[in-house]
Amino acid sequence: MHYLKFLKALHDRFDPEVYFEIGVRRGASMTLARRTAIGVDPSYLIENPLCEDAHLFQEKSDDFFATKKLSDVLGSRKIDLAFIDGWHNFEFALRDFINTESYCNRRSIVVFDDVRPRSESEAVRQPHGGAWTGDVWRIVDCLTKYRPDLKLTLAATNPTGLLIVEELDPASKGLSSRYKEIEVEYLDPTLPLMPGPELLSRFITPEAALLSIGQAR
Repeated sequence: MHYLKFLKALHDRFDPEVYFEIGVRRGASMTLARRTAIGVDPSYLIENPLCEDAHLFQEKSDDFFATKKLSDVLGSRKIDLAFIDGWHNFEFALRDFINTESYCNRRSIVVFDDVRPRSESEAVRQPHGGAWTGDVWRIVDCLTKYRPDLKLTLAATNPTGLLIVEELDPASKGLSSRYKEIEVEYLDPTLPLMPGPELLSRFITPEAALLSIGQAR
């Protein structure tokens, strides 16, 4: 199953009032939103029709979260479904999650793209003109270790897998309070470029993942 088909299934099932996306690019995934869509990307080029209540911010996610722009759009609402597909370095993905979770509630769902690199050339930390996942996959081990309260589901979608995060806690400081420590740990240059067999064994079929979402652990 392609990741866009998986995301469409989430929209069909949960009909999120507020959809939030980091890494809009051409809008292929953002066009799935039907109610309110909020997208952040420093260099998007929309080629797909978006819903009527769409809000685009052409800036880096760190800069976006440093302002109150998201609060201005949300008002009293929370993010129902978020898709994190920004810059493909671990520390960016971690900051994007920390910031996004603070605008969620217990029923929200956060999805990470590119957590199952297919080769070392895809998993390097610098883009090189070809397919690139970077080291986003390390977020799986990080959340498993530092946020055991979260429910994590790994879906073997094409082309490079998804991580679905549930049971969020917007008040948690488990990551933000230890950010520097975590960054040093996961940016250690001696770490392997690719996920090992233990992590890869946690991926399940997209169909099984969809059945799992919304179910208690």
